[in-house]
Amino acid sequence: NPMDISFVLVDGRNQILKRAQFNRSMASLKNQAISSPYFISRFEAIYAMRDSSIESKKDALLKAFDREEFLYSKLNIISQLAKDSADADIEKFMLRAIKDKHHQVRREVLQNYGVKRASFKSSLIEVLKDTSYFNIKTALEILCKTDSNSFKTYTDMTRPLLGFNRNIEITRHKILAREMKKTNDPNYVKHLDSLIFIASKSFEFRTRVNAIEAIEELGELKASFLPVLFDGCVSFNGRLNGPAKGALKNFKSKANYTSLIEDYYKNHAWDKYQRAKLMDAFEKPKK
Repeated sequence: NPMDISFVLVDGRNQILKRAQFNRSMASLKNQAISSPYFISRFEAIYAMRDSSIESKKDALLKAFDREEFLYSKLNIISQLAKDSADADIEKFMLRAIKDKHHQVRREVLQNYGVKRASFKSSLIEVLKDTSYFNIKTALEILCKTDSNSFKTYTDMTRPLLGFNRNIEITRHKILAREMKKTNDPNYVKHLDSLIFIASKSFEFRTRVNAIEAIEELGELKASFLPVLFDGCVSFNGRLNGPAKGALKNFKSKANYTSLIEDYYKNHAWDKYQRAKLMDAFEKPKK
């Protein structure tokens, strides 16, 4: 009787430069993902199942995750299972994965799964104490959108953190400005002014871009923001002037801000370089 073959490996450690392609059954891929002694072979099997139905691979991927140590295999499993947000077993798995020891695994759940549901609320609150600034920022935004009545509680929980490129501080000011404005609290302006200050040349360009994008998201243009925004638009740093010009064009496209922006442009002197930077926003190119 022929012996049953669980799975077949060709250069299981991927040590030879090559391109190999052969058809493998779903049963073979699942066995390889769970049982191969080589991490790269397990990853290849997991990745090869990416277009298969959730039903056909769910049990194998859940088992593979519990046995896996290789980070990118775990991330790939999450991204595949996250496509089914209605499955009860997958929801239970995601509730465990969001508490994984590795911050990138927790991030993968935050970014790809439907964590806005009520069952994730306590887990999201725990993420506000995460070791990753990105995870904290993401959890804060989700909580304040799904439970906006408690926005002050959640933003207070992140104090006095600034974050990477002040991403947490900027997110905190953005949320406070947005939610306070909804309730007609005039103090929302203090948080908008804080964002304008962070967007100024007092800070390095990544932080400035974060603040500019937050102000653009809020959709309110104060006259005091114009010098800061135009300064970003004429910067020699393309990674700053690109987002700044994008925000300028966006505000300029809104009827209530068009004249304010055009007047500022007309009433200031610009050198040749600066005018060239601003031309696509204000002047039609010559034919």
